Amino acid sequence: GEGIYDTNDLKTQMKRGQLTASLLAGKPDVGTWSLKHGWSDGSGVAELKELIASDFPIAMSIASEIVSSASSVESSRPLLATLVSEGTLDDLLIHPDADVRSGAASCAAKIGLASKALSSDDSQVMGLLDVAIELLELEVDASIAPGANESSSKTESTSMDRGIEVMAYLASKTFVKEKIVNGYRPKGSPSERKTALARLVDIACEPNSGDTQMAFGIAGIFNLLAVSIETLR
Repeated sequence: GEGIYDTNDLKTQMKRGQLTASLLAGKPDVGTWSLKHGWSDGSGVAELKELIASDFPIAMSIASEIVSSASSVESSRPLLATLVSEGTLDDLLIHPDADVRSGAASCAAKIGLASKALSSDDSQVMGLLDVAIELLELEVDASIAPGANESSSKTESTSMDRGIEVMAYLASKTFVKEKIVNGYRPKGSPSERKTALARLVDIACEPNSGDTQMAFGIAGIFNLLAVSIETLR
């Protein structure tokens, strides 16, 4: 941890990463250029891999923000394909920080489902569904945690937004939809935990839920769950 953080290389990579993430969010074309060519050695993706492998929480959080933002930009998605196919994102997906997990899950869902090989891997898809469901539970945990501050509340809200986003992508797959409507819960879930569908209903029924950023995603999920293949035909 600290020994790695003290190296100038990692500090510089983190600064570049923060700048790239901001550009991807505000100026997507410039952000894509930065990710592809703008870092010192001409390969932002290579340095992005180093951030992920650093095992330093702040560096991994920055990497998660980059992949989440880049996966939302059509021109930068091809740069991330190898990160998903090679399993490079796995360290982010199992990270204890929910914000780190959520950014990586968002990227994996967008990139992975566009890949025939990855989208046909049921175990990987179910792994992403489990991550999404866990992210939906964080808001409940945060609301009852003593001493929860504004910063942690914002982080949990962002994580929940991404959980909804990931589930909206996954619910387009028939077998995922069937899992959700039949009361799916991740293996090892506490007995008192509600099903994924019940949790979605709870979120939709919260005060002012229609005015939140996640409202469109929730509506999209329910729309997908309510429409069968036979109806579409």
